[in-house]
Amino acid sequence: MGVPAFYRWLADRYPLSISDVVEEEPPVDPSGHNPNGIEFDNLYLDMNGIIHPCFHPDGKEAEEERLRKEFEGEGILLSKDKRETSDSNVITPGTQFMALLSVVLQYFIQTRLNHNPGWQNMKVILSYSNAPGEGEHKIMEYIRLQRNLPGFNPNTRHCLYGLDADLIMVALATHEITSQY
Repeated sequence: MGVPAFYRWLADRYPLSISDVVEEEPPVDPSGHNPNGIEFDNLYLDMNGIIHPCFHPDGKEAEEERLRKEFEGEGILLSKDKRETSDSNVITPGTQFMALLSVVLQYFIQTRLNHNPGWQNMKVILSYSNAPGEGEHKIMEYIRLQRNLPGFNPNTRHCLYGLDADLIMVALATHEITSQY
């Protein structure tokens, strides 16, 4: 359950908490420095904010074509079938779509780790939809557990990406050094 207009409230009352982001044009070199001048130790993605817009596209799939070209440039050929999936109920834990998405994400991550020099020293953790809990709570649990590990650095910088206002709320509650996009 979201918090309606929370982002707007936060931006209006705390304008310095919001900053513009410089985006690099593809292909992006992940081993390079952040063009925004801020380096992070950890990136967390709440996939709901990535998957849900795919079922409600604006501008009829321009991003799909860009991604198709990017994958083809890496030697990954995608099906040319244009299947319109308009039933957003398939993005529910336990569905065949979510099981397939888990396999595809595993493949994507493993391919990047094995073949992309910018990913060589990364640790990637993928939490599937069949693992109990919402994405933002799984992320926060992971961040909190890091505090108990030997050698924990209290200055570890976290970057969280998601479209859910709940993510902002739980990130603020951790009192960790975070940025929200």
